[in-house]
This record gives sequence, C-alpha cells and structure tokens, in this order.
Amino acid sequence: MKHRIFAYLAVSAIALLLIPSASATWSGFQSLGTTPTLGEPSCVQLAATDVICVAQSQQHTLMTNQFSGNVWSGWTNLVGAVSSDPSCLNDGTGKVVCGVRSGTNTLVATVFNGTKWSAFIDSKGQIFSAPSCALLSNAKVLCAARSQTSALANALFTTTTSTWGTFNTVAAMLTSGPGCAGDNDGDVICAMNGLPTARNDTIIVNRFDGAKWEGFLTLQGTISGSSPSCTPLGVKGQVVCFDRANNLAIYANKFNSGIWENQNWTGWRGITFGNIGPRVSCAIPSAGSLACGILYVVDSFMYAATYDGTNWSSFTKVGLKPIIAGPACAALSSGKVLCAAVGLNNLAVSATGP
Repeated sequence: MKHRIFAYLAVSAIALLLIPSASATWSGFQSLGTTPTLGEPSCVQLAATDVICVAQSQQHTLMTNQFSGNVWSGWTNLVGAVSSDPSCLNDGTGKVVCGVRSGTNTLVATVFNGTKWSAFIDSKGQIFSAPSCALLSNAKVLCAARSQTSALANALFTTTTSTWGTFNTVAAMLTSGPGCAGDNDGDVICAMNGLPTARNDTIIVNRFDGAKWEGFLTLQGTISGSSPSCTPLGVKGQVVCFDRANNLAIYANKFNSGIWENQNWTGWRGITFGNIGPRVSCAIPSAGSLACGILYVVDSFMYAATYDGTNWSSFTKVGLKPIIAGPACAALSSGKVLCAAVGLNNLAVSATGP
C-alpha cells in the first residue's frame, strides 16, 4: 500500500511540474489592500457574488475585507486581541461566524449579521491550537481545537442567540489541531493527527452527530502528517479530508456517508507530490465537486485543481506572483470560486476561477 502511494506521487510530481499556467481559467491576482496580513486568511461566501475574508492583523487583532461587485472593500480592524488565525463559515442563515483563540487562549466567536461584527463571545474554554469551525445545521456551528492537555476540545455555538453551549473535551492524545467540516446531514467530521497507541502518530477522525462524538477511527497507521483538514462536498453525509504527510505531499480521503466505520472511507490517495505548503483549501463550485488551491514551496506559486467526486485534475499554476501563505478559498456564483493568499510583502491578493 505504502509503495503504491509513493509510485503514484512520483508520476504526479512529473505531471505537476509540466503543467503550464492556468491563466486561461483563473483571473490574475487582485489586491485586497495595503494592510499587511499575519498568518492565513479564512474566506467564506456571504451572498451569490460576495465573499468575506478574515485575517489576523500584525497587531494581533482580527481584520475583515469584503469582496462585492468584483471590488474589495479594504481591511477593517475588529476590537479584541487574538492569538491564532480565524476559522470562518456561513451559518446557513446568511450570517458569518468566526471562531478564534483569544489573547488569553480561550475559544471565542464573532458574528457578522450583514451589517456589523459583534464583540467577541467567550466560551471560557481554554484551547491550545487554533480552532476549526464547521456547520452542524442552520445557525448551529461546532468549533473544535486541541486542548491544553492534548484532548479534543469542542463547543457548540448558536448564532441566533450568540451563545456557546457547554465546553467539552474528548479524551485523546492529539499531536495537531483538528480540521473539521459539516457533512450536509447534521454531522461534523474532524480529522487530526494523534497517538491512538504509544509512538504511533497517525491520522484519526471522529464524527459529532449533534449530541455526541461517535468515536475515533484510525484511518491508516502508516501515514502521519502535520496539517489535517476536512471540507464539505455539498452531498449528504460526505466530506473529503486531507493531510500533508511527512513527505510534504497532500493526501485525500473521502467519507462516503453511512455508518461511522473505516470501510466507508475511500482510503488515502496522494493528490500532489512533495514540497507543498501546510494545507490545501477547497470550495464547492457545484454540489459534489471541489476547486482546491495549494502553495507549491519550490516556486512559491499557487496551484489549483478540481475534483468531481471521483477524480482529481492535475494541479495548474495560478497567477504571476509568488505567495507565502494560503490560499483560502470560498465559493462564488456560476461555478466559480475565489481564493485569497498572502504575497511576499505580506499583502493579500485573490484570484477567481476555474
């Protein structure tokens, strides 16, 4: 199994290096403004042709920028100290909610109602990693993080009342923060690196059904990495999860819905070769498909590919400027997505495609 994966990656490496620029299907980079950005932005669709990106400022606050009418509004700072990048999503009712680690290491949220952002709402729960937030159901958002004792910390946030539920921890020995996604069926699936047994650092997953966690599954004991994440597919019960393995390549694994057991996962597939940035970011151009962006460290360019639910296209180079962080992708109308990234001068840029 492991040898077959690396054989695939060797072929992929040649293919990716030979793919020309995707300028015919992706726009050139557009500036988000002249304010420097710290870390990676989180972008989310607000309306048919509107996207909001939220990032950490160099003053360790959050700042927001709205894309509307093909123009960026420019960065606006929010009040309150933070100590991580944000995780943002649309709550299904037209509001945007962002979870973030506060300046005192608690899990907090802020909500955009279409007009203004709320003050931070504090869960009072201490977290060690940046949170990952995902849609459970309309107005219900689950945020999860690695706790200070390496457990899976989590809490439900209700946007209609702007309140947190009980802050909980699930016993585990995590070695990374989780990456979570809603499955379009009232559940949230989170992938993370952890130690299911001593000295076996690998990829584990868990599903929250709205009331309880269904238990950790070890997806494969021979793959470990550093940047697990999951993304919704817009198909009932399904998500795709990713991890950057120790060879710095991105692997993907889809949950096909149904009973929470290993056989309902497709198994890991290498979708890039090595020297890829920390994570992949995807958005849904249409239900059951993805458009995803990565950072190729060798030339510092963004590359993008599409997924039709079964097959991945080759990754193709996007734009003519190098980036150092991101991309962060969000859906637009008419089958397009927008991906924002941070350039060499710490100034954010975006491109639309495919």
